[in-house]
Amino acid sequence: MARPLSLFALLGACDPALGTNDTGGGLDPTLCGALRSYDLADASCDQLQGVYHQILEEASACHTDRDCQALDSRCDVFFVSSCHVGASRCLAQADLDAVATARRGCVPDPMASCPEPCPELEAACVEGACIVR
Repeated sequence: MARPLSLFALLGACDPALGTNDTGGGLDPTLCGALRSYDLADASCDQLQGVYHQILEEASACHTDRDCQALDSRCDVFFVSSCHVGASRCLAQADLDAVATARRGCVPDPMASCPEPCPELEAACVEGACIVR
């Protein structure tokens, strides 16, 4: 049986007391409670795409702009239309990178879907969800 990969715990993405990428002030620990563990070892290409979107949904909750960050979307692997995605600071870039690494073999032309050039975007909390703008 494959050992589940916990993107939250295994990679140490979030210390709820401090928050990932926090410069002070802390992160509400209730925002990190929605992140689940995923078994990436035997996941199909479609399942990995689903895990990516599920992780972003789980890590979208926020109270203020300080709860949010802009992460590299790995558009070359996940075929999303933006270079960046908004997520709470409970999610680290390494979390998305782990799923991208697992899915890289599924993608025939990795750079096909990334917009050029890739503008820098800022994260914001809008109606309780992290977004980029």
